[in-house]
Amino acid sequence: MSNRLFTKKKLLGLSLAMVIAGSAAVATAGPHYKEHGMNHKMERMLKRLDLSEEQEVQVEEILAPMKELRKERKGFPKMRAMMSLDPDAADYMKQAEEQATSAAEKVKARILNMASVRQQVHAVLNEEQKAELKAMVSKKLKRMEERCEDDD
Repeated sequence: MSNRLFTKKKLLGLSLAMVIAGSAAVATAGPHYKEHGMNHKMERMLKRLDLSEEQEVQVEEILAPMKELRKERKGFPKMRAMMSLDPDAADYMKQAEEQATSAAEKVKARILNMASVRQQVHAVLNEEQKAELKAMVSKKLKRMEERCEDDD
């Protein structure tokens, strides 16, 4: 019975570690963008728009803080913290819950930050550019959906 409990604790710890790692991957838009962050695709799309010099400066000012944040997110501190927990500790689940809560809060902050950046960039664009960007995003989403269907 105690061996079974020990195995359950190990599995729970491993599962939680995988969830935290997955959350971190989602927050940085997955492994394909690990060096660029979520806003890299947006930057590439914006370069395809015919931005005026003034718009380019405004967009660069909006994106600059996001580029700085990318530099700070190197490594796997959340994963390291989770893996360093002792599954045999009496308060292991409490510690794991704190780790999960912390990871969730960081993911939420990154998503809200990205939404704010997108909104600010959108405000700089004229109607034609907004329509062109919307078409690019729709095309990208369609390709992503097709890839997901292929995986099923």
